[in-house]
Amino acid sequence: MPSVSVFVPCYRYGHYLRACVKSLLMQRDVEVRVLILDDASPEPENAEQLVSEDCRVQYRRHQHNRGHMDTYNEGIEWADGDLGGVFRPLLDMARGRGVVAPEQAI
Repeated sequence: MPSVSVFVPCYRYGHYLRACVKSLLMQRDVEVRVLILDDASPEPENAEQLVSEDCRVQYRRHQHNRGHMDTYNEGIEWADGDLGGVFRPLLDMARGRGVVAPEQAI
C-alpha cells in the first residue's frame, strides 16, 4: 500500500484539529501519516492528545510564532512517503471542506 504524509499547519484552529486528523486517518487505499506543526498556537493540548491516541500522528511545536511561510516550508521538508507530502489547511475544515477522495480531486 502506498504511503503519504499529510502536513497540517495549526494556529488558532485547534477546535477543528480532531475532525481534520480523524478524517485523514480514515482514508483507504493509502497509508497516511499526519504531521501537525503548531506555530505557537495557544491551544497545544489538542494536538498532544491526538498524538497519544494514534501512532500515525506526529507533532511539532514552535516556541514562538514564525509565520505561515516558515511553517509551510518546515512541513514540506518534514513530509515524506511514497506519494510525497500533502498540505492540509485546517481552514478548509473550518469552511466545511472535508477531505475529498482522490478521484474527486482536480
